[in-house]
Amino acid sequence: MAQTMALITPGTKDLNASQMTSVEIYLYDLWRAMRRRVGVYLYYRDTVIYGDLLHHTRQPLDTAQTSRFLSNVMNDIEKRNPLPAIIQVDNRPHYLRSLENLQRPLVLGMHSMTFLQETRLTHKDALRALRSAQDIVVNSEFLYDRLHRAFPAIHANVIYPGVDVNLFHPVQSDEEDKLVASWRERLHAWNNPIILFTGRVIERKGLHVVLEALRELRQRYAMNAIVVVAGQRPLASAYVKKLDRLARHVKVHWLGFVRRDMLADLYRTADVCVCPSQVDEAFGLVALEAQASGTPMVASGAWGLRESLHRNTGVFVTHYKDPQHWAKSLYALLADTSMQSSLAKQGIQRVQTQFTWTRAADEYADLYAKILHIDSFNANSL
Repeated sequence: MAQTMALITPGTKDLNASQMTSVEIYLYDLWRAMRRRVGVYLYYRDTVIYGDLLHHTRQPLDTAQTSRFLSNVMNDIEKRNPLPAIIQVDNRPHYLRSLENLQRPLVLGMHSMTFLQETRLTHKDALRALRSAQDIVVNSEFLYDRLHRAFPAIHANVIYPGVDVNLFHPVQSDEEDKLVASWRERLHAWNNPIILFTGRVIERKGLHVVLEALRELRQRYAMNAIVVVAGQRPLASAYVKKLDRLARHVKVHWLGFVRRDMLADLYRTADVCVCPSQVDEAFGLVALEAQASGTPMVASGAWGLRESLHRNTGVFVTHYKDPQHWAKSLYALLADTSMQSSLAKQGIQRVQTQFTWTRAADEYADLYAKILHIDSFNANSL
């Protein structure tokens, strides 16, 4: 009988491109890579997907209340024949104690320490939850170190995320070249450098530092760059008001939510991408998408960003809270086309050799095989 497995999202979002967070997108891409070898059930708030490379089907789950998500998922899994050989849940360690009732090996995927904080779980409850997992996967050495410091007795495996290289890639056709030209025209940026920021518009992501650096770029270096913001921002907050004040003095395009296919076009259009995070980033998928697209990146030089990006493929700003240091780094890169070309070339190569979803799926499959004490985790293993 063929093996199957289940991937469980946090359950807070529907299968909807405008709502999916990085965790849902991560699991969707992992599902696509894993289903090449096994049957995979992927659970969202209102949907379970199961299928092969050619098609998938959707079945609505009874999730009138988000709090019922886990029990609904468990009821659905129990109806499956065969029962999944492995069950993986990402970024919700407190789900594990309930999932133990399914009597299947559990894998916990960790993308941050957020849901292990004392504000969400006591240290005792967090430790009990972690011990419910047969194995734990973290997305960076940085996160492994943080987890180990907080819970020294807990072991974890580092499996780096992948990036969809079929979507995120340099210009490969006349049509894509025309799309880039169209975007530059739409942004009124025929001769102006375009700096792309993508992600949540919240203070910890550091957009304000880039806007302040943009002013410095113009005043000190006589460079009139444009910042393009691809990300939904809150309707009203003190931080948004601060950004609006800063934006009065520079050129900013607020695009709001951008679909992934359009985002790929924006990466190809931009001259540089920025990741100005001001607090811990466990990894940084934006860095992979930029490198895959051949877009040089300037990023805060700390945390897991030093793993998602490399000094040969991007520029690190060590003093990442200082707009002047950002302006200096941005100018150095934007004024040097040779540097841009070198970083872009090495970034593409780095992603294609180290950060594909095929590689990530292979590492997960090796882990699952180890858990199940079999030679390989694939459709013919049982």
